[in-house]
Amino acid sequence: MPEEITGPTPSGLPADQLRQFQQVVEQSPSTVMITDNRGSVTYVNPKFYDLTGYRADEIIGRNVRTLKLGDQPPEIYRELWAALKAGREWRGRFHNLRKDGTPYWENVSLAPLRNDRGETTHYIKVAEDFTRVVELEKLKDDLTHLIVHDLKNPLSGIVASVELFLAGTLGPLTPNQRKFIETIQASGKKLTSLIMNMLDVNKLESNKLEPRRTVFLAAALIKNLAWLEASAKKEEKVLTFDSDPALPINADFDLLTRVLENLAGNALKHTPRGGRVTLSFHKEGNDLVGAVSDTGEGIPAEYLDKVFDKFFKVSGQSLGTRLDTGLGLTFCKLAIEAHGGRIGVESTIGQGSRFYFRLPQPA
Repeated sequence: MPEEITGPTPSGLPADQLRQFQQVVEQSPSTVMITDNRGSVTYVNPKFYDLTGYRADEIIGRNVRTLKLGDQPPEIYRELWAALKAGREWRGRFHNLRKDGTPYWENVSLAPLRNDRGETTHYIKVAEDFTRVVELEKLKDDLTHLIVHDLKNPLSGIVASVELFLAGTLGPLTPNQRKFIETIQASGKKLTSLIMNMLDVNKLESNKLEPRRTVFLAAALIKNLAWLEASAKKEEKVLTFDSDPALPINADFDLLTRVLENLAGNALKHTPRGGRVTLSFHKEGNDLVGAVSDTGEGIPAEYLDKVFDKFFKVSGQSLGTRLDTGLGLTFCKLAIEAHGGRIGVESTIGQGSRFYFRLPQPA
């Protein structure tokens, strides 16, 4: 280790301890790099060669920009330098180039090193090869898009055909036929919602889906959710809307519709026959406050902070069922937060649950 790097080394460190410290760094399974405050490399450990292909004598004295691929947004570097100049550690990912020109990803921790006067003299970077993880993430995303695309097209045909039957375009239906076709319609909508959740959770997590805000009335939202009311009636449950139909709402209509479909569908699934689910909206200051309340079995308090996690599951208490949120509640959380809002839940065992959200309403 360079002798001038005094920040992490206690003064008066015995020689044997200093040798142990050097061995730890030299034999570390992680890449260790030290640069001066101008970005010139002053030290790399042997693991650096395994990751980049550069020997120590080929990289020491050169600027770290030698490794830079140049395809990452400038915001990353602004955030990085803001943290380092403030004396904080920075963690993130870099997309860099090996000596042979092939790209690689590394998971990085960067921190400033200071002298006895508290002045930053060097920076230390500890990194792990993250290339395989990123490749697997991309493979997962590509597979998700492929599945969603291949399922979405035939499902759209099914839903469109069902709507033609229900509209009477293809001739009159008997009451029994209408009952079964409405069941197909409800199932098709649920499957469509599941497919879109799969696609949009990925987009929202990677900030690739921005809400397209428009102004519309609560009446339009209620009309779009009317199929849930019919679905609830078939299960001998009651779904009601508590809102002024003329209430103006500023949000992404499609995203908010799907948030409410997920919340109401989840509530209906865990509400017994004869139970009630209520959707409500009202203005509170500059926020739209929405809520979906049910008279179901409720969620144990210790699980309330986990219900928005992907594929959360917990055994039900009083009904002997499983509470299974899949991706629906994860989508709801991400969609509301993409609007700059927040979402939460409160519940009492044996009395029901209330999922609520607040959406800022631009002036």
